[in-house]
Amino acid sequence: MEDADENDLEVDKPKDWAAGMPGVYHSMQPALKHMGASRSARTLLTMNQKQGFDCMSGAWPDPSGHRSKFEYCENGAKAVTWEATPVTVASDFWAEHPITELREP
Repeated sequence: MEDADENDLEVDKPKDWAAGMPGVYHSMQPALKHMGASRSARTLLTMNQKQGFDCMSGAWPDPSGHRSKFEYCENGAKAVTWEATPVTVASDFWAEHPITELREP
């Protein structure tokens, strides 16, 4: 592995925000690709809401008062996408690979 040369480093002024639009963009890409716009909106707008469900990443605190519709982080949005994606396995897979075979080490 090659050592980094400190002379090649560039340091810019820090940003005034933590995630903003880049975070929204990166969290929405997998959701839109795997769940579509409608399912993504319904799922993500229910996360961390009083009548919804808590984020499985557990990184966001539960405020006791008002909650924004966007009470989640990029990793939380990705975790929900992985859990809510309607993934199916074709029937022919099970015909070719019985459970007993899949259980073998």
